[in-house]
Amino acid sequence: SFIDTLKNKAEELKDFTKHIKCTEEEKQARLSICNSCENHLFTGNCKKCGCFVAAKTAFRTTTCPIGKWGPIRIEQK
Repeated sequence: SFIDTLKNKAEELKDFTKHIKCTEEEKQARLSICNSCENHLFTGNCKKCGCFVAAKTAFRTTTCPIGKWGPIRIEQK
């Protein structure tokens, strides 16, 4: 049924996000860099790209717009 298909796709998406989210340690390392950056605004945004730093640092595929940190390689199993 259509509902079962949607449930299956939701589970696939949930599994996928497990692989692209940073570990807490990875996120904290990135946040530390951002928090000490001259482009970090008091609002929690990056002046260069406008992102919410706390959200952007949580995903392995994202990068700093001025090259202070890059994507984290996702290990293949």
